Amino acid sequence: MKKPLVIACCVIFTACGERKEWELASPDGNIVIQVGYGSEGDNIQYQISIRSDTGMNPVLLPSPLGIERADQQFVEGLTIKSGSSVSSIHEPYKLLHGKRRENPGHANQRTLRIQNSEGAKLDLELRAYNNGVAFRYVFPGEDAVLARRSGDDWYIGGINGEDKEKTVQFELSFLGRGRYKMLLMTDGEINRQVEAEERTIRPEEKLEISMAPFGGFVARFTPIEGQ
Repeated sequence: MKKPLVIACCVIFTACGERKEWELASPDGNIVIQVGYGSEGDNIQYQISIRSDTGMNPVLLPSPLGIERADQQFVEGLTIKSGSSVSSIHEPYKLLHGKRRENPGHANQRTLRIQNSEGAKLDLELRAYNNGVAFRYVFPGEDAVLARRSGDDWYIGGINGEDKEKTVQFELSFLGRGRYKMLLMTDGEINRQVEAEERTIRPEEKLEISMAPFGGFVARFTPIEGQ
């Protein structure tokens, strides 16, 4: 079985109560992520600050968090129900490109459990590294596949919210006539490694993709000109 991008460990959640803001600092304390409610009180925002000679300075002002699915929206009417304690992780990973391909992957992690107005749940996983931050949306016990069009290109993204490998299959008739160049990015065999595949595909084909536990995929479809 493929190793998940984020290890599913037992986390202890604390009741949120009247708490309006949650923080997560990097292992060296020089980067801080802050998550809290926006001015409207029903949306969630995050801010990133970095330590300098003058103290902690925002490098990313409050920006909205949220995701929309075909069946649920997690943009407005949100409540932070609880948050886990901070845990330390060490997951070395390798980049496909760049001067520094080997990375130590040392970070602090915290998970916030969010609920929308209809009672649907979403886990927001935060990570603070010494050289950056990351966050991910996880739907507990669920998976989702979304398709969006931008210009002539189509994008499909999938999320696996369970601790087991899943296979999704869907038709591509929505692409329209002609041939398309597909760029597919999936989880690799090694933790936090990404595999990329390019090939030509037609709308009459069916696409089958395996998603790693707590993993996912992203695919882009670009029309081939001059066909």
